Amino acid sequence: MYVIFFLLLLSSCTSCADINDGLALLKIKEQLGNPEGLSTWVEGFDFCNESANTWASHIECTSTGRVRSLRINNMREISAPFPKAICDLAELEALYLELLLNLFGPIHSCIDQLSNLETVSIYRTGLSGYLPQFINHRKLTKLILSRNGFFGSIPSSLSAIPTLNYFRSFKELPHR
Repeated sequence: MYVIFFLLLLSSCTSCADINDGLALLKIKEQLGNPEGLSTWVEGFDFCNESANTWASHIECTSTGRVRSLRINNMREISAPFPKAICDLAELEALYLELLLNLFGPIHSCIDQLSNLETVSIYRTGLSGYLPQFINHRKLTKLILSRNGFFGSIPSSLSAIPTLNYFRSFKELPHR
């Protein structure tokens, strides 16, 4: 009887957040200045639980509890640079940073470490600077970089990504 209960207890948490991803999410929250929109992100909270999702953030996890998709949007109180801790989410497949007008600075180059990224949407933020090369993104299918302050040319390395089938920058970046 106790063995069955213990096994049920273990199996009920197969999608609980990976501890390292949980720590990375807490670090992201801190690097963004602990905004009210992320107030549910606290130590010990199961980020993979559907109740973790709010109007300001949405997290999807893999069956093994790794963060697969991260969406942070529409938080006016955020005034911070690109949170480098995003790069600690090793299994991240989709990243959405949208309507964050006071998110500033460049996209951190560590984003090239996230080789599982399939979708990146950085839309209407205060981010600026040159774009990373996106060299290690062989799975990238969608890249949206509209309404930001990026400058320079579209990295030529994007043309070497065979899976990239959607790119949008609203003519903000010239082709090389």
